[in-house]
Amino acid sequence: MRITALVSLAAAVLAIADASPLKFSPKHGHAVPLTRNPNYKHNTQAQIRKMNVRYGNIRAVANGTVPLVNVQHDIEYYGTVSVGTPAQNVKLDFDT
Repeated sequence: MRITALVSLAAAVLAIADASPLKFSPKHGHAVPLTRNPNYKHNTQAQIRKMNVRYGNIRAVANGTVPLVNVQHDIEYYGTVSVGTPAQNVKLDFDT
């Protein structure tokens, strides 16, 4: 009986210790280096063909211009674009 209680207590303490939040120091944060793929070549037509294989008949149609709204001196730029058939207007944030 005592051994079972001790094992249960130890398991509970370990579970609580394992679930405790980690302390994060902004000075000693984690960094992930970014590397470019030197072999990458952008090919929109190949991407559309790949999407057609996966999802069926995909048509990429882009035409016209989008007037942008400048919010509070360059905090964000957004414009209204039409997406889909029938067209639905969506406010899109043009952000990098």
